[in-house]
Amino acid sequence: MFGDVGHGLLLFLFALAMVLAEDRPAVKASQNEIWQTFFGGRYLLLLMGLFSVYTGFIYNECFSRATTIFPSGWSVAAMANQSGWSDAFLAQHAMLSLDPNVTGVFLGPYPFGIDPVSPRQACPWVVVAGGGAGTPDA
Repeated sequence: MFGDVGHGLLLFLFALAMVLAEDRPAVKASQNEIWQTFFGGRYLLLLMGLFSVYTGFIYNECFSRATTIFPSGWSVAAMANQSGWSDAFLAQHAMLSLDPNVTGVFLGPYPFGIDPVSPRQACPWVVVAGGGAGTPDA
């Protein structure tokens, strides 16, 4: 099972075509062993495609490409502006910390699915102070 809107939609449409054509005698009488296997599992394939579309929306993936449906709830710029990080400070510190309590850093949870720009995914070198809402350990 995979989470991808595009691939799931193709699988769903293929299975839907088999379900809609299940009463045709030519479809049932086929001697192709692979076709018989797919046709026998048409309802399973239909559900797999449907749930793959659902999990693809959660993962923000379509044909293995990242998608951004909603704007992110995190802003690195707000933390950089309020903390006074200088070029020298950034050169000396490999790990940075985002504090969700600083105004403008955490703007709210992502409406549906995983925030594509959450600190733990987009910038693994950025540490979120205290976890904060919207992070995987919150």
